[in-house]
Amino acid sequence: MNSFKKTKSLISALTGAALLFSLPMTAGAESNINYTGMFLGYDGSVNTSPVWTYNPDIVSYDLLNWNQGGTDAASITSNSASAIQALGKIVTVSTHMPNPQGGNVNAPMSDSDFEILANTDISSINSSSPTWLQNYKAQVDNVVTGLQKFNSSPVYYRPFHEMNGGWFWWGDKNTTDYKNLYINLYNYIVTTNGMSNVNFVYAPNKGANAAAYYPGSSYVTWIGIDAYSDDPSNDNEIKMAYNDIKGLGKTYGFCEIGPAVGGDHVDRNNNQLKEFDYSLWNKALNEIYTGASFFITWDGAYAPQNNTNGSTLFTKESSQLVSGARRPGSTASTR
Repeated sequence: MNSFKKTKSLISALTGAALLFSLPMTAGAESNINYTGMFLGYDGSVNTSPVWTYNPDIVSYDLLNWNQGGTDAASITSNSASAIQALGKIVTVSTHMPNPQGGNVNAPMSDSDFEILANTDISSINSSSPTWLQNYKAQVDNVVTGLQKFNSSPVYYRPFHEMNGGWFWWGDKNTTDYKNLYINLYNYIVTTNGMSNVNFVYAPNKGANAAAYYPGSSYVTWIGIDAYSDDPSNDNEIKMAYNDIKGLGKTYGFCEIGPAVGGDHVDRNNNQLKEFDYSLWNKALNEIYTGASFFITWDGAYAPQNNTNGSTLFTKESSQLVSGARRPGSTASTR
């Protein structure tokens, strides 16, 4: 997506061959996708009603509202965790962290300050540290609290997405600094806080340099592209990113899909101009991006229920049912 697409929500999400488990399949149009998914909203205001219509395998929500200014550290209530868990789906979580120096997620941070933040051990930040570093740690600690609501259940967390674009404070920065930012967060959540159930997702935007910021296989479980397009089968920026990430040795797919921002169907303020035909994305996934294991749709003007042929994305062949496989740490699925 680009700098204009951000008033609603985001997703984060995914799974693949390593985590196959018994799922209900509906006979219909053939699909190569193992896991379908949709974004349900921000913490405290998720909308679960589309789940009963489309029966996605993955549900996603966001812990930090990027539109709120300031540090936003107190905005995480974790009120949505119980509702999300009750759905019995694979859970992915994203965060639109506001700039810890002030302002929302789009507020710029200088390269020099980003270098400082990226190379600071989060555990070492204390009351004597600069205020903006303390703000960052407060945000991260609230993310930890939100993720802890899922106890030991697997959660797939997508931080610092679309880093190959310049619209977020962490975007279009020195690649080494970005990798250190990502790795420091991974170490703080997984090692320092002992949350081995949290799996990290690397999520570049479509376009150039999709693999340039990749922090390494030790810190990534899945890779997912954010891709908005009115013609996904012929979008060279999607193809560029897809070709970059598919050789990294991880399960890969699409963390966000929908019609183009500022295109024929959605304007640059995320207002719907006319309905988008989601059979175009269905065709692209089954004919062009055949190695993709998952997708997640966005909400609002981009949501399948607000457009045409959204159900085509969520219909899978009954022959795709993989019997006997299990999610790590789970018992046999009876869903």
